[in-house]
Amino acid sequence: MPTGILFDYDELTENISANVTLLSDGDGTDFVVSCSYSISPAYPLDVFNITASATGVQITAPSLAGFFPIEFVHYLQDGESVFAKFWHEVPMGVEIVEFRPSTLRTFTYTLTVTATTSSGAVYSTQLAMTVQHDWTPGKLKLLEYVDAFRRANG
Repeated sequence: MPTGILFDYDELTENISANVTLLSDGDGTDFVVSCSYSISPAYPLDVFNITASATGVQITAPSLAGFFPIEFVHYLQDGESVFAKFWHEVPMGVEIVEFRPSTLRTFTYTLTVTATTSSGAVYSTQLAMTVQHDWTPGKLKLLEYVDAFRRANG
């Protein structure tokens, strides 16, 4: 389990920026020379930008919107029933039969940051990064497609 909380945001939060810096407990002659990180479970690579350096680990994200993938969109195209896993696969103007958003309400990642000092000592900490689901992006996308269908079919 994580030993602290790095952040707890809803998926509509924008301009995420979090830094983790580990310091050695020495007498000032032992200093951090490198930091590394791992995240469990695997995270969406296109959401977080993560960099590690001797000064620590920085996590940024312009937005967390769309963090939770949809289960599917079922639509009709030329009389055929089609299922898509992503909105961008659904042509505008088709009839939406069913939209099923992710059923997850929250997701927590564990960030482990490890620092190595000039003496070879290793320090580590674990922090929780929690994202709360907000169904607004899916609702707005569904409305956009329904409106396009209505416009196309008068």
